[in-house]
Amino acid sequence: VANPKNFIKISPEDLDFIMATNFRGCWHVAQEAAKRLIAADKPGSLINISSVLGEGGQLGQSAYAASKGAGPSDAGG
Repeated sequence: VANPKNFIKISPEDLDFIMATNFRGCWHVAQEAAKRLIAADKPGSLINISSVLGEGGQLGQSAYAASKGAGPSDAGG
């Protein structure tokens, strides 16, 4: 989800909603998939695909970019 706003106008509630959906949603899905692979004794790889905005951002999209940048870096270990 995105909520295009100037950085200084993003409320804590806006940021929480964006992070909960975009980052924590990705985190929980990957975590559940990993648990199921381990329980089934199956090898596998988890591949997180995110937005190019996670690498640099765009005017009015700072919270979205932060949430998308966090996703790919969460599964490193």
